[in-house]
Amino acid sequence: MPQAVAVNSQTLWSRFRPMAEIVNFNKARKARDKAAARTQAAENRAAHGRPKAETQQTLLERLARDRALDGHRRDRDPEASDDD
Repeated sequence: MPQAVAVNSQTLWSRFRPMAEIVNFNKARKARDKAAARTQAAENRAAHGRPKAETQQTLLERLARDRALDGHRRDRDPEASDDD
């Protein structure tokens, strides 16, 4: 008569297929939201955490850049019309 062998079912299944990592969706969602909040906070610090003089200098540089771009814009020829 064959001898009965005690086999742990968990050991038996671990041989055939790997177990997936169990994920708590609530914790995963909270971690994702925290990472997004940290990114947003870093962007806000960069945009709003600067001295007034630096903010005005950035604004003046942007206006000068826009003015230079508009200065190079080609105007449409008033005699040539596309209505024909």
